[in-house]
Amino acid sequence: MLCEGHPWMFRDAVSDDRLLVNSHEVFVSPPGQVNEIGQPRYIMVKITIPVYTLKERCLQVVRSLVKQEDYRNLEIARTLHDDLEDHPQLLKDLQHLQQLAEQEENGLN
Repeated sequence: MLCEGHPWMFRDAVSDDRLLVNSHEVFVSPPGQVNEIGQPRYIMVKITIPVYTLKERCLQVVRSLVKQEDYRNLEIARTLHDDLEDHPQLLKDLQHLQQLAEQEENGLN
């Protein structure tokens, strides 16, 4: 019995920052990962922290130390205030991945 896999994305439970699975942003289990009576066959995957840019990492640290309502009180560039307020969001990442998939389908990548 073949069973098509579905996409999996992994996030940090506290910060919602993206994680990698087998060095990729998305994992899709290969078809056929159930036995003849429909029970799942388990697949070992490695979930790791990506190498963030210095700016991304600094934003993560500031977000963890400063309350969101206090971001605008920090004496930093306004663009960094905006970046701090732009928290990681699963929906935003899914939309980005959809755009990449569409570009790839259209041969733009």
